[in-house]
Amino acid sequence: MVPTTFVGKLISFPAMMCGILLITLPSIIIGRNFTLVWEAMQQYRRQAAVNTREQNVDSTEGKQRERNIRRFFWPPCVYNAITQLLAQLKLIFSLLDSE
Repeated sequence: MVPTTFVGKLISFPAMMCGILLITLPSIIIGRNFTLVWEAMQQYRRQAAVNTREQNVDSTEGKQRERNIRRFFWPPCVYNAITQLLAQLKLIFSLLDSE
């Protein structure tokens, strides 16, 4: 299934280029966004480690310790997005259960 005529080759070349672009462009965008979020998370973890070392406070309360661990692993923007998504899912499921 190879184009043999000039017109077939003329049509197939732009079609191949469009196909390649349709695959690569979203991959580049997703990869770049992943890199941005990863760098922000790494910076937040470094800052949290520095703050933890500076404070050096022993927390005996379980909820406070859990909150500190959660904040250490997730930057606030990611944590807030996840909590908002979970709240919306809870609302959707509650609406589905009421029907």
